[in-house]
Amino acid sequence: MTSYSELRKTDYKGRVTIPSRMLDSLGIECGDEVRIIFTNDHIEIRPFEKDYEEVSERLINSIKELNNIIAELKDTLADIEK
Repeated sequence: MTSYSELRKTDYKGRVTIPSRMLDSLGIECGDEVRIIFTNDHIEIRPFEKDYEEVSERLINSIKELNNIIAELKDTLADIEK
């Protein structure tokens, strides 16, 4: 993994120009969508992959289904303990 940094100033709207070598190394081209992630004390900018949205939606649905199953199991156990 390559790592480098450059100091940049924000403009009056808070925008920052990302150096072209960084964009090139990530395969980001003019007009591409990027994902901006704020985590605690830093900001990450990553190439946006539409597959990510589909996978995350499926994962959320699976978690909801698991929560329903867990609730049913709890109810069943409560009935058995009576």
